[in-house]
Amino acid sequence: MTITVVASIRPAAGQADYLSRLLDQLILDVRAEPGNICFDTYVEIDGSKIVIFEQYRDEAAFRAHIDMPHTTAFNAILKDIAEGGASKVDILKPFGA
Repeated sequence: MTITVVASIRPAAGQADYLSRLLDQLILDVRAEPGNICFDTYVEIDGSKIVIFEQYRDEAAFRAHIDMPHTTAFNAILKDIAEGGASKVDILKPFGA
């Protein structure tokens, strides 16, 4: 079953540009993962929050993504540059599944 993830990140004060640069690289790294279907980023109109829409082939692909060095490094950096020290993550499945 396809795994869909919606993650949101509110950059800490003064960290939006740095977070944007980190995401530029993360986008390339995640899209190259064999189980990734999509990894698309959006920003709220007022620029206060970044939203990431991700899909993975199955749960194994998603778990592999979580364990990737680029993912663990990015999440570690969020501790210092995101409000609350992390992204908010919702893991979804198809409705009715």
